[in-house]
Amino acid sequence: GLLLHSAIALDEKRLAELQKLGDIEVVVIPSPDHQLDGAKYKKRFPNVKLVAPASIRDKVNGRSPLDATAEELLPEHGIQCHTVDGLKPVELMYEAKGKEGRVLLFNDALFNVKHQPGFGGFALKMLGSSGRFGMTRVARMLFLKDAKAYRAWLEKIADGGPIWARGGTHGNA
Repeated sequence: GLLLHSAIALDEKRLAELQKLGDIEVVVIPSPDHQLDGAKYKKRFPNVKLVAPASIRDKVNGRSPLDATAEELLPEHGIQCHTVDGLKPVELMYEAKGKEGRVLLFNDALFNVKHQPGFGGFALKMLGSSGRFGMTRVARMLFLKDAKAYRAWLEKIADGGPIWARGGTHGNA
């Protein structure tokens, strides 16, 4: 089955393409700011398990009724949930074993968006949300509590072996 992280609504054609990969089993709402379409998946696919970090359960549950917290459900699927040192308790980092090593899944704590064309791309660039791998200025203002602790945590987790990381719906890493 499929686990969707920070799922976004898709048109029928793209949803059909996604479903060819497998049944959607779990939708992870990674933060309060990324919950817009979680309830839509639950409505469309009633058997989907909707989860979010325990730290944001109250901020999410009214809008997107949760089946469990990420910490309760994801370990059953072989996914470890990590709190991130130096950040406010807003989101988790997820870790699973892949064919070539560990798979680390971040949301706003660490991501990369290629520069995009048009006004939307210009706005992302001006916000510091595209063109580099890291934490955006906006995320630093909203989530960062202790930069030294965050950096030490990133270095510690990076020492665990090869890393392939993808940040939510934000693009390529």
